[in-house]
Amino acid sequence: MQGRSPDESPTARGTNAWRRRFVARSGAVAAWTVVGAGPLGRASAATPQEQQADLDREVAKRLPGVRAAPGRVQIDVPAVAENGHSVPCTVSVDSPMTEADHVRSVTMWAGRNPKPFVIQMRFGPSNPRARLQTRLRLGDSQRLLAIAEMSDGSYWSGVADIEVQLSACEDGSG
Repeated sequence: MQGRSPDESPTARGTNAWRRRFVARSGAVAAWTVVGAGPLGRASAATPQEQQADLDREVAKRLPGVRAAPGRVQIDVPAVAENGHSVPCTVSVDSPMTEADHVRSVTMWAGRNPKPFVIQMRFGPSNPRARLQTRLRLGDSQRLLAIAEMSDGSYWSGVADIEVQLSACEDGSG
């Protein structure tokens, strides 16, 4: 037992080696968390124009060829959400909801989520109003988009911007 202190048994050496590996790996995980994932690790936030371009691409996937005019659709969300796990959201469409003039459907996207498509809700003239209340899971500060299809074949849109302090979609599972 030359070169070893009396209290450094093979078991103690194994424990020390285990501690060193644990600390080294913990540091690597902590560094990855800060640098590689989540809102703190994002290189830069997308501009509103970039976010709108992303949303336009997502709309083209689900509603090809649709050109929605701005207006008639309102998205009510808080300006700032402490976390993105359950953000209250109300989407309403200005429509008399008569047989001649009603909302057929409302489709919604959250462009910075891993899975941007959020919901599609169908309406008809028997609905007293075109209003949808839900809770959203949001992955980042972003622009939300809702498009309403009307009974006359026209499409209308509304947007809302929200700042999310703590992401709900960091692991990419959406």
